[in-house]
Amino acid sequence: MALRPASLSDAGAIRDLLVGSELQAEGVESLPARFFLAENEDGIAGVAGLEICGTDGLLRSVAVLPEGRGRGLGRQLVDQVIDEARRVGVDSLFLLTFDAVGYFERFGFRTLDRSEVPPSIPLCANVGETPANR
Repeated sequence: MALRPASLSDAGAIRDLLVGSELQAEGVESLPARFFLAENEDGIAGVAGLEICGTDGLLRSVAVLPEGRGRGLGRQLVDQVIDEARRVGVDSLFLLTFDAVGYFERFGFRTLDRSEVPPSIPLCANVGETPANR
């Protein structure tokens, strides 16, 4: 399994994976976020994105194909996004989730009240935050 940054030519495959995982695919075609892919001989097996929001960042679109789950692939992708956030100077990294709070707590994210979230981060779900420079 290889990790790599996404390119514009990957937008369709990223969209398909996100839609198939019942995740938001809005904005994928223009790739406003920095997406990272896990790829095997069959194609894209996982994706995670970083959207820059001023000095904050949004971890978005974390998805792994069912056959790739439970092998640490999601962890590698999330770690890649956290490293990228650190590299580009993001102060705090946020995420929006409905049902994966426990998973993201393993990375140091904590649940926040919506009133604690900077206005640059869209509020459409539960919010967690971790310092990008953990």
